[in-house]
Amino acid sequence: MHELAGRVQAVAYDTETGRLDVVSDLPEAGTQLRWSVPKLIATANKRVSGANFRALHVLAPAPVLAGPATAAADPAPQPTAPAAPE
Repeated sequence: MHELAGRVQAVAYDTETGRLDVVSDLPEAGTQLRWSVPKLIATANKRVSGANFRALHVLAPAPVLAGPATAAADPAPQPTAPAAPE
C-alpha cells in the first residue's frame, strides 16, 4: 500500500454512516484501493482514535492536491451570453 502514498486523498467523512470518501489521481490507484477496502477500514480504525469507519467509497480519479483547496483562487469560467442579433 506504500505505493499509494501521495496518490490518494480523503475528501469527506460521514460520521453517521462511517463512510470515508477518497479520491486518487490515477484509475489504477482507485482499483487497488477497491481491492483493499476491508484491510484499509481495519487499519484506519486501529490508527484513528475513536474512529468508526465502516465503508470506503472511492471516487473518480482527480488530481490530488498536496495543500489546501485552491478553488477560490481559480474560479470556474462564467458562460457568456450570445450576442443579440443586429
